[in-house]
Amino acid sequence: SGRGGRESGANGADRGGDGGGEALPFQRCDTRWGSMDMLVLKVVPSDVVGRLPLAAGLSVDMAQLALLGRTPSLATLSPAGALFIDTESTGFGTGTGNLAFLVGACHYDEARQHFVMEQVLLRDPDDEPAMLRWLQARVKRAQWLVSYNGKSFDVPLLRGRSVMCRLPALAERPHLDLLHAGRRVHYYRRFRKTLGTLEQRVLDHHRGPDVSGAEVAERYLAYLHHGREDTLRDVVRHNQHDVLSLVALMALYGGPLERLEPVDLLGVTRTLLKQRALEQAHQAATLCLQSPADRGEALRLSGFIHKASGRWQHAQRCFEELAALADPEARLELAKLYEHTLKDLDKAFDIASLETIEGADERAHRLARLSRKRAALSQRQGATGARKQRRLASARVH
Repeated sequence: SGRGGRESGANGADRGGDGGGEALPFQRCDTRWGSMDMLVLKVVPSDVVGRLPLAAGLSVDMAQLALLGRTPSLATLSPAGALFIDTESTGFGTGTGNLAFLVGACHYDEARQHFVMEQVLLRDPDDEPAMLRWLQARVKRAQWLVSYNGKSFDVPLLRGRSVMCRLPALAERPHLDLLHAGRRVHYYRRFRKTLGTLEQRVLDHHRGPDVSGAEVAERYLAYLHHGREDTLRDVVRHNQHDVLSLVALMALYGGPLERLEPVDLLGVTRTLLKQRALEQAHQAATLCLQSPADRGEALRLSGFIHKASGRWQHAQRCFEELAALADPEARLELAKLYEHTLKDLDKAFDIASLETIEGADERAHRLARLSRKRAALSQRQGATGARKQRRLASARVH
């Protein structure tokens, strides 16, 4: 993505490594918690990541994000109150031996109307307590957090390191983990849901040469050994890309559903249905049916939405179109609908006699129950008919 102007947010001069090489533009920052090395970037909202400007992250539908992220407390918060965080560490686990040596945090400055990207690099691991204190202050000022796998990795790692440093834990904040949201939205896409993959396949953003997760740790350990800061230059850039991609990805998931690919509309519909957000699910399903998405899956989801909403005739039409394609799940749903709601036992029996997704025992039990119900209904109808005949005969006599 493009970058805006750069400004320093630290006091003191740049401090390079002792092993030679071009120093990174981090500045030594003396805070009330100690000293650390920080880089501050101003990023203008018109900058783009792939096909979306960062400004789109400021007008997201928070209720929609709350549903896709399965975090209800997000619904009432402000998009501008988000803190986007990402860490680079010496390992992949969250154990106490893993060190977050680079932390990137981005927030929107409403007064200056631009995003502020802050990165803290542990040129010296002894600076860790100051970095953690700085991050604690940033989290306290934020309304909510945005990360990618942060619920499972970044936040537990930082909390563990706080314990090791005998510092208070990070403040609890509502947390949108875009890994979880991405897995739901892109459920029907058969690729690994890494941030880099979503950048390319969903945002149409290509970073160019980049470092892998394993190489990130290796480069920091090499830096600690020989002190050459140019070893970390690509790692710092990698972290910047990660953080800004969080803004764009959040903007996509919280923006108009029409921005999504048809296959991803199916994922949104499935998620909203599971969340019992039936009106929103119905709107998403309608878009699916109007798009080139898999019509069979769109009909299946629509049928279940109508069923959950009590729109029985609409559900019937969806499942009947699917059943005509020999869909075994749709047949079962139709059999249930005809038996329990529409009270057409003959149709229910005929459909249940075909192949469905039920096992042999369940299918036999259903058919036996329907046979008993049909026999009882026939008996009642016969008795009713006999009574009518007697009344007619009696009327003719009189």
